[in-house]
Amino acid sequence: MHREQEQAVQPAPVVQAVESRFYGVVELAQVLGVSRSTVDRLARQGRIPGRLKVGGQVRYFKPVVDSWINDQVSRVGEL
Repeated sequence: MHREQEQAVQPAPVVQAVESRFYGVVELAQVLGVSRSTVDRLARQGRIPGRLKVGGQVRYFKPVVDSWINDQVSRVGEL
């Protein structure tokens, strides 16, 4: 009986391109310098934009979040 060799399955380039357009919760927490639970709480309060659920996992659309971060930084700079 022959055993098939297991080969590492690499994500398709399209999948990688799509994934690179979204932050996961942990990644967003690192970007914001807060804990994962803080990201979850702020999202539930509607204070973080660009949130969506894909396949049961929460993701944040990077262009929307990055724009929101820039707006927050601009507001602080105006004080």
